[in-house]
Amino acid sequence: MSKRMYLSTKDGEYQVFENNGCPVSVIEALIKQGLQFNPKTDETFKGFKINDIQPIVDEIKNEFFSKLEKGSKVADFTSQFVNKNGELKEDKELYMTAYYILNNSYLFELYNLIQFLEPYIDFKKSSRFDDIFVLKNDADVTISMC
Repeated sequence: MSKRMYLSTKDGEYQVFENNGCPVSVIEALIKQGLQFNPKTDETFKGFKINDIQPIVDEIKNEFFSKLEKGSKVADFTSQFVNKNGELKEDKELYMTAYYILNNSYLFELYNLIQFLEPYIDFKKSSRFDDIFVLKNDADVTISMC
């Protein structure tokens, strides 16, 4: 069974990272925030209130640029519209393809996370230009891995 990491608010929940893709650096950052979790013996945790979202933001950025440096086509969506022979696909639906790319691509993972957390982010202390995001002091955001 695959493990998934979710952020939860009163507005809903959002899966962060791919299935079985929880980075060790994020777990370590959560432990520094007070999470009682032993990576050698524990497999799941639920409802831990996070104060600092930046380790998750940094990991999403690092993963994207790492894939890009390794030659992954994380920012090339040509295959969604063109077949292996270089011809346009017959079943090309622009709206649904764009929707799929927006919701399932590494390129938009950080954007989608910030959109989900927007009501809980203190934009007076954050910087979209520098990819620095600070949660409001009273933000009720929890994280679970199950």
